[in-house]
Amino acid sequence: MLNKLFTQVGRHPNSVLLVCLALAIAVGLLATEDRIVGSVVLVAVPGLVILADYRFHPANLTVRAEPRAFDLTNHVVNLLSLGGCIFLATSHLVEFGVGIARGDGSGSVALVVGLVALGATAVGGVQVLRPAGVRLRPDGIEDVRAFGTLFVPWEAFAGVDYPAVAGGRNCVLLTCSAPGTIRKTGWRVYGPLLWVPGNDPGFLSRVIHEYVHRPELRPAIGTAAERERLIAAWAGPPAVP
Repeated sequence: MLNKLFTQVGRHPNSVLLVCLALAIAVGLLATEDRIVGSVVLVAVPGLVILADYRFHPANLTVRAEPRAFDLTNHVVNLLSLGGCIFLATSHLVEFGVGIARGDGSGSVALVVGLVALGATAVGGVQVLRPAGVRLRPDGIEDVRAFGTLFVPWEAFAGVDYPAVAGGRNCVLLTCSAPGTIRKTGWRVYGPLLWVPGNDPGFLSRVIHEYVHRPELRPAIGTAAERERLIAAWAGPPAVP
């Protein structure tokens, strides 16, 4: 039931954010009379974020046309967190505006909370909207983060029997034989680890394993047909060696 809910959240991000915005405006307008709705939302959103982080790790890839690649699906935790920040910022700023309109000058707390939440909204928006995270390309694995990018060519795994294994519910551990081929830009320290929150690390490790040992499949990376083949072949219980 919850996984179906999280799946729909991931499929309709704009609708989720619009609902959060509409609820925030309504709660901000009613804040001086009734805070029950706001309290329910403020409890529900963190609860959903925690549940999604622990329970929702789909085996999925998103087809990217240009540059051609497979992007890992953006984690619904980021989306729900952004929705919570939008709700918190908008509801408090609207509450502050209503207080000013009514001649009530005691809304300084609402203003401070709203501004802080507005800053968090900006950070969350970058996380959701910016094409960041792990990406599988025909020539290797790219990991884009806020302050730097890491690129691991497939050749870096030459001769390695098990190039990737699941290292917990949110990461994949890499083993490279040629670390000198790895490229970094920006402020980025290389480590044998890829953060993949909200995705199935077992599925990703099996996909990486196949592309390392079957180079003839790499040109198909980024196509819908190849995505469907990978889902059918490798989605399922992890098989860590």
